[in-house]
Amino acid sequence: MTEFPVGSCDCGAVYVCDATGHNVGSAMVECLVYACSDEWDLAWELIPEDDYLTGRIEQYDELTHQVIPKGNLDGRAVRGVLYFVRLHKEVAEIADRFRIKQESEIPSNPDDPRAGAVIPDVEPVRDPSLPRRKTSKREVKKLAAAGDVDTLVELSLDDKRTLRFLQRLLYQPDAAGRYRTAWILGQVCSRVATREPAPVADLLHRLFEACNDSAATPWGMVEAIGAIIAQRPDIYGASLGPGGNCSNSAGFGKKNTFLFYISFFESR
Repeated sequence: MTEFPVGSCDCGAVYVCDATGHNVGSAMVECLVYACSDEWDLAWELIPEDDYLTGRIEQYDELTHQVIPKGNLDGRAVRGVLYFVRLHKEVAEIADRFRIKQESEIPSNPDDPRAGAVIPDVEPVRDPSLPRRKTSKREVKKLAAAGDVDTLVELSLDDKRTLRFLQRLLYQPDAAGRYRTAWILGQVCSRVATREPAPVADLLHRLFEACNDSAATPWGMVEAIGAIIAQRPDIYGASLGPGGNCSNSAGFGKKNTFLFYISFFESR
């Protein structure tokens, strides 16, 4: 799952960071499921206070890792929320058994796209004193044609519209051009997700919805989904599992189709 940045403390608690402060509900669910070793059934059976404790810190700035009480740092709004979950000892032991079982099953399941994933290095923290760059459709198209992944990653972290502009480039009749755009999109999203996984998750959601729209022509959408998950199956591979976006996509939403494109882009 891990749509949001997650981590764990020495005390046994796990935490999730919602940098925008607008998706706290989703962050709370993800934090609980992550604490339960991604076992949804176990997570939904737990009762607050009886089975786990929670905590919340607001006005958290993930760039400087500080709490900004005023909610503003150098003219930049800070609305981040850290949400914590700590399972009680008995429940934590059950979650650990699930985790151990999952780890033992990964090597024996070749269809699991998360097996053998190569995680890219985390993108460097952006200097908050520098002004954010704005991009345009023309600039993104030019950079994509040149294969300038580095600049596209920088723009994606500065201007959230960059990924949308890249998505628009999938709408072209040339099959080779669509495959190239999908590959570039996968490379960019792989690196952006090391710092901000939420915008990539939003992009994947739009791509799945486009595949599910009977009135739309999803040119390049399935290929783009495969390219993104192939690069970051550790974060977005759960989209192919039960309850994921794949299970809600009709027509183009067959799991084997997405696995084919994942395998294709993994070999590029």
